Amino acid sequence: MAMVVVVTGLPGAGKSTIARCLRDALAWPLLAKDAIKESLFDSLGWSDRAWSKRVSVASYDLMFRCAAELLRVQVNCILEGNFRWSENEHHFAHLTAEHAPTFVQVFCSASQPVLQARLRARATDAAARHPGHVDAASLAELEAELCERPPTPLPLSGPLVRFDSTSPAAPQADIVAQVLRHVRT
Repeated sequence: MAMVVVVTGLPGAGKSTIARCLRDALAWPLLAKDAIKESLFDSLGWSDRAWSKRVSVASYDLMFRCAAELLRVQVNCILEGNFRWSENEHHFAHLTAEHAPTFVQVFCSASQPVLQARLRARATDAAARHPGHVDAASLAELEAELCERPPTPLPLSGPLVRFDSTSPAAPQADIVAQVLRHVRT
């Protein structure tokens, strides 16, 4: 049975960093929403927040289609994104119904002040991320989301590993070791 490591959490919580560490440690394909989204921006262009949201939806669709193809041939993979359950439950349900993978979830979090500081840094540093993310135009909406949406793991079956990236010296190696124990048992 194939396995899927799902790396999720709020924007700025350290998902991309820990997902890359896991990719390197496991040597599994990493399907990251922002990487897909940025490729679509490069191909289709970018403009405003509404367009960025539409491209996000398309990115998740592509991510889950690619994951399904990998699982179809029993290839393990890592999915990384700020999955909102209400928007992605059907994707996870399809993977479960069609391929019955074992999920290991890594839930990334950080304190609210740290998350806000990271989002503000993204918004003011034009070189930090692809301009298609329109981070400056998204800042107020994302900061409001931090207050409105309590950070909770996805309701997936399987082991849950929590990663708090509040500290600059967050124990990434410990998180990788925990995930390795779950995927090798």
